[in-house]
Amino acid sequence: MTQAAISYQIRQLEDRVGQPLFRRHGRRVELTDAGRCLLPEVSGAFSTLERAFAAIDPIQDKTLWIASFQTFSTQWLATRVGHFQIAHPELTVRIFDRFCTQDYAIDSADVSIRVGAPTQEGLTADYLAPRRYAVAASPALLARHPPVTRVEDVLKLPVNDPQDTEFTHWLSEAGFQGSHTHLPRVRLGSQTYEAQMVLAGQGIAALDTWLFRDAFASGQVVKLLDMEVEDPKGYWLAYPERLRKAPKLRAFRDWMLEQRRQEEV
Repeated sequence: MTQAAISYQIRQLEDRVGQPLFRRHGRRVELTDAGRCLLPEVSGAFSTLERAFAAIDPIQDKTLWIASFQTFSTQWLATRVGHFQIAHPELTVRIFDRFCTQDYAIDSADVSIRVGAPTQEGLTADYLAPRRYAVAASPALLARHPPVTRVEDVLKLPVNDPQDTEFTHWLSEAGFQGSHTHLPRVRLGSQTYEAQMVLAGQGIAALDTWLFRDAFASGQVVKLLDMEVEDPKGYWLAYPERLRKAPKLRAFRDWMLEQRRQEEV
């Protein structure tokens, strides 16, 4: 497709929506707020179409669809899945971003990484890892504030998202009984983004101690009050029962469980 044809299609789409989707700065193009709003749903629609066509393709068994939430994908899966691909060159691996909870559609992926064991009929799962988190801060941020020795001191630091579920749970476990939801907030919606703010010394946030273990171990971030709490749901590898014996599913399942076994040694 030529550049002119692409530009025409974009104009047609913007006319249909009734507002610009792209903002142009010379040779550079960026999404407008409307474009950013549409992107996740449109991307998901294209992924659905691609999987639908794959379902009637004779080589469909050579494509492994993995649904995973952003933080797990970036902090764990993306740094390891290349090894799986090398070990299984006959497979094409597709990873799409989706937070998988109890209402996740059974047929949306071959396998999904999710929080909590699935309860839907037709799904089975293997336990991967506990889900623990701590409220983290950078040494640079802590150096600019008085020492943190009790939970009340934590709330004197800039909090990325005071209403974050993990942060609220951590405060409760630490013994805080007051109100904190009045604090200024930045709603990022992903621990990946929150971790970047923490690393930049711009605030504190509850971070998963497994997925961000390198940052904790290297001292880039510090556990406040040296305390972490556990979400009993844990992380699970879920897949349709009908695919249990599919070669591509068995290969990925075995590889994932072996990766976790090696980490625990």
